[in-house]
Amino acid sequence: MLKTLLETLDGLDEAIQKFYVQKDDKFYLQLTGVNDHLDVANLKNAYAAEKEKRQIQGAELAALKAKTADYPDDFDPKRWSDSKGGKPTETE
Repeated sequence: MLKTLLETLDGLDEAIQKFYVQKDDKFYLQLTGVNDHLDVANLKNAYAAEKEKRQIQGAELAALKAKTADYPDDFDPKRWSDSKGGKPTETE
């Protein structure tokens, strides 16, 4: 079985060595069609879905931050809710 990453080509048949390329002191198997492999396709789809979720969450977070940017530092949601409901608020 061929490994995709090797530390050294020592002991590897010369006919197979030509399929490896050296990068950063390691040897990587050169592959074509790897993106068509079932496991790789599943990983790419999962990554794309996660990336899309993060983009949506980032946009939602930015919208919420923009919405609350003008709130005072001592904003109290309970007091705000009570005042909207006509309940008296306690003063300190």
